[in-house]
Amino acid sequence: MNITGEQAKENYDKLYETAYENSLTEVNKDLVWDKMDGRKMSAVMLKATGDFADKNDWDNQFQWFKDNLERFTKYFKPKVAKL
Repeated sequence: MNITGEQAKENYDKLYETAYENSLTEVNKDLVWDKMDGRKMSAVMLKATGDFADKNDWDNQFQWFKDNLERFTKYFKPKVAKL
């Protein structure tokens, strides 16, 4: 999730204060919170390694993506709406 706009840093700080700790348990412990100092945006990201060319692993990759996207959206959507 990219946080952009004139208030990007302030919104990131608000979101971090209210959501950081629980996000690691409710979404995924590997979330990366990056304020991106020196830039006009900030981000909250979740990354995983995988080989998209490995068709034998696609079911696992799609399941990981589905599960994490659903948790990410459920957790962050109402919080971002309040910013």
